[in-house]
Amino acid sequence: MESKVIYPYFLMLLEMRQNSEIDWDKLIELAHIMESYLFRLKVCRHATNGVNRIVIALCDKDKAKSDLQKMKYIN
Repeated sequence: MESKVIYPYFLMLLEMRQNSEIDWDKLIELAHIMESYLFRLKVCRHATNGVNRIVIALCDKDKAKSDLQKMKYIN
């Protein structure tokens, strides 16, 4: 699937992995979630213009770290 708008998010995840802030399993899990979301949008023929706002919100590193900490307690 071609959706370049998510590149900044994936680059942030790779940077977090390089800095040992997340492990490979978590990075792969987040990539699969994003891939599934984009696939569902395309299959259902929903507009993808809202993805820009989602990616901007996801790229907030402080919030991302907080969300990852919460996920540790959930999993």
